[in-house]
Amino acid sequence: IKKEKFELLTLKNTGIAAVFETLGQFLYVFAMSGNAAIAAPLVSSYAIVSLILSKLFLKEKISKKQYIAIFLVLLGIILLGISEGISD
Repeated sequence: IKKEKFELLTLKNTGIAAVFETLGQFLYVFAMSGNAAIAAPLVSSYAIVSLILSKLFLKEKISKKQYIAIFLVLLGIILLGISEGISD
């Protein structure tokens, strides 16, 4: 066993991250238990959200192919939402 001191106050960010990770897992399970046909594409589109946020906050350039991919993913999610709304 390493003789390292465990200082709770210096690990504050780690504790906050653990709380948010746990909350995220609970929300994921809750979303999947409801309407998984809509929740799964929304959850898996995190890359699109990251791309949009990097454009907004980090001023990164987005290529035409990336804009097309964003459009297609959002269009697919919208179409899934519409089709689920019609079938209910």
